[in-house]
Amino acid sequence: MKIAFITTTNSLNQISSLGDIEFCLAPYCKDIKYKQYFIDAKKKGRYIIMDNGIAEDNLISNKNLVNLAIEMKVNEIIIPDKIGDFNHTLKAKNKFLEQYYDVLHQNNIKIQGVMQGNAFHEYLKAFLDLEKDKRIDVIGLPFRMNYCQFNETTKDENHMWNRIMFLEYIKSYKPMHLLGNNLPQELMCITNPQVRSCDSKLMARYGLNEQIWDFDDKSKPRKKLYVNSKMITKYVDYTIKNIEKLRREIGHGRT
Repeated sequence: MKIAFITTTNSLNQISSLGDIEFCLAPYCKDIKYKQYFIDAKKKGRYIIMDNGIAEDNLISNKNLVNLAIEMKVNEIIIPDKIGDFNHTLKAKNKFLEQYYDVLHQNNIKIQGVMQGNAFHEYLKAFLDLEKDKRIDVIGLPFRMNYCQFNETTKDENHMWNRIMFLEYIKSYKPMHLLGNNLPQELMCITNPQVRSCDSKLMARYGLNEQIWDFDDKSKPRKKLYVNSKMITKYVDYTIKNIEKLRREIGHGRT
């Protein structure tokens, strides 16, 4: 599995570059330093996924998203969805693709659709829809999956087990991407061979909190990480130690 490490603008060169792939949050490209990092990464042959920023509560319009993706020559774009809403996401997907599929295809930009729902049958319908839609290249699985409540678990553990169990149930001929990761042990539990990649702020969040992750952790660190905040040297060093431990313990080296 390839991993993208999301971090602050001022620490991209030290942290994001350690990932196997790059994950670009389109709304933050208003900052020229943020944007330039990904432009330079693409020139170096790095694989760039661009997201519209819905999980950041910092959206960009569809038109601006597509124009930016084409301008920056990204490899893949994540199309709009609504967390926990199957019907809205399905309509948004079809509307977006009717309008922008041709131009994205002409520019060799792959398309990732995100499955959303509020019950197991909705997640399954969403998955099957993305699986059969020939315009979709990659299927994205959100970390906020809540079709089942596991006893005596934290919110982060419950999200983790919902996604792990769903991946045990389905089979896909398309590659899949895990959107976000809030507990490192999830990466060790994923056995579905079609899971291609994952993005996460988690390692940088541990760094910001001056903590080293552990398999016994039941929740992510308290202090939140924002892309437009600053990471001082001490936080960057902690983040790198966490990434090194992740590589060592879970074995997700560069592939």
